[in-house]
Amino acid sequence: MNQRRKRKKIPLGLLALIIMCLLCSCQTNKNSSYKSATKQPTINKTENNYDTTFIGVIKDYDENKKNVTVYDINGKMEYVFDYNGGTDIKDEYDAVITMPQIEIGEIVDVFYYEASQKLTALNISKDAWTYNKVGNLVTDKTAQRMKISERNFRYDEGLLLFSEGEPIDLIDLHAKDELMIKGVGSRICSIVVTTGHGYIRLSNYSDFVGGTIEVGYGIITPIIDDMLIVAREGEYKVLLENGELVAKKNVKLKRNEEITLDMTGYKMPEDRIGYVRFDIEPYGADLYINGASVDYADPIKLNYGEHTIQVTMTGYNDFNGTLTIGESTPTISIRLAAGTYDVKSEDSSTGQTKTSNDTTIEEEDEDKTSKTSDSENTTGTTSIDKEHSITVESPAGASLYLNGKRMGTVPITFTKEIGTHIIVLSESGFVTKSYSVEVLDDGENAVFNFPDMITSQ
Repeated sequence: MNQRRKRKKIPLGLLALIIMCLLCSCQTNKNSSYKSATKQPTINKTENNYDTTFIGVIKDYDENKKNVTVYDINGKMEYVFDYNGGTDIKDEYDAVITMPQIEIGEIVDVFYYEASQKLTALNISKDAWTYNKVGNLVTDKTAQRMKISERNFRYDEGLLLFSEGEPIDLIDLHAKDELMIKGVGSRICSIVVTTGHGYIRLSNYSDFVGGTIEVGYGIITPIIDDMLIVAREGEYKVLLENGELVAKKNVKLKRNEEITLDMTGYKMPEDRIGYVRFDIEPYGADLYINGASVDYADPIKLNYGEHTIQVTMTGYNDFNGTLTIGESTPTISIRLAAGTYDVKSEDSSTGQTKTSNDTTIEEEDEDKTSKTSDSENTTGTTSIDKEHSITVESPAGASLYLNGKRMGTVPITFTKEIGTHIIVLSESGFVTKSYSVEVLDDGENAVFNFPDMITSQ
């Protein structure tokens, strides 16, 4: 006979307690699962109070209207945002700053709500880099590259350029300008002209023609007729020399300003002027006096005192020396040869080799830098292409200066000279403008059209 095991009965009170515990446990687990799935990160108002962000360049801001214009360097779009005391504005070190403390051309991280276009934060980007006091920027416009401190950087059509807070074009950059360049990675995003350039014109200076002018310590250039000098803005001592004739002037040059130095009163006495004949072989060699090319078919008028001379010809060693003009009128004979040279000074009246100290010529050491080595006219390695030309078609009516020398009035065509040049355009009643141009050795004529002249105020 099978016996059934007798079950113990659970008291109703205990059963109710167990059921209640199970229900509470299920509810607790349910709540825990929900919180884990929907838990949000802590909102930091100064860093995450936004839904859209981009990296851009400050183009402008208006303190009165409390708005700022930013160019998105990746999206290639321009935005205008309002800002107020609640906008989080910081520098690259997370220090709180005000909008006027952010310079035009600065690279910033922008944070805002897309729907409302509400700007919540604007911070100077920690990913950006800056090069200050950049001069003689090397630009390859064909490849859209620039070289800074031997490093190559790229740029694109979104590159922004500014001068005195106003946008400018790439063609407006000048070799004399000092620049602040900003970018991200290998890309240049903005260029700001921190120190610009102006222009120096001379008047009543005929007795200085053939000598040299030094502007500060950066420009030493030959003095020629009807010249216009481009110089970096600032205060300078200007020194003009032509043999014994010397003049010093102090100038304060402002950006885009043209000033005239009147040299009235500086004259060389006739009894302190000599005429020098040059006898140079081989025929066709080039003669430079004080850095300027001269034609020596006829005697050359030179003031008493020292003058630098250089004789060059392809296939021969250059001759560099200092010519001292004294009381008599000499003939200077220079013979160039591969590896050697010969110099003789002869009295023009006797044809004999001169032995007096009135006129002497001394060779300069090869490693000695000539005073005219940093000439304004020497903007790079150049060569003449007589088969082709340079034509400037506009702006019509402006006087054109090539490397400081007046060439004529636009439109104008002249012999093609390959290399980097400074073209200055000047016209009465208009702001003088200058441009750095690259003339390529491409076997073709070069044609340039520049922007219209701007009326001076």
